[in-house]
Amino acid sequence: MKQDKLHLKLKDENIIYLNSIQNIRWTSSDKPIEKAKELAKGKKSDEEKVKAVYDFITANIVYDQALAKNVPSDYLPSIERTFDSKKDICYGYSSLFAAMLRSMDIPTKLVMGQTEYLDVYHAWNEVYLNGKWVTIDTTLDAGTVQSKKKAAMIKDSKMYTKAKQY
Repeated sequence: MKQDKLHLKLKDENIIYLNSIQNIRWTSSDKPIEKAKELAKGKKSDEEKVKAVYDFITANIVYDQALAKNVPSDYLPSIERTFDSKKDICYGYSSLFAAMLRSMDIPTKLVMGQTEYLDVYHAWNEVYLNGKWVTIDTTLDAGTVQSKKKAAMIKDSKMYTKAKQY
């Protein structure tokens, strides 16, 4: 397999993690983006905004066991579908979280790979907060929060191994 490398010189290299792309597709009029604006009202820092969106997703979106058993090979998340149905697999959780944060100009990556917390291929996010990238896993934490247990929003990045990032 042939690969080429392309080097871009950007004033801010994190700007690429603010865009709507194929697997994190959003527009300013989408319901989840409107919800993000509502959640951000009165919040001063990016950290407060991230926590508000994190709390919303972990409390309201459940893991879709049926979809997880039969994920189509061409599956792409839809933030509207996840938001409306209130369920998805990790890819959908991560896409929704990324879109909501990107819409508020908070650089966010959708990351795929392995985690020591699970024995299956997984998706999570990295969010640029206070000058550094932090690991946040809304899928893992939704199960914890919904079972009335406490979850730490920021994870130990050493527990995750990246294969892809968007």
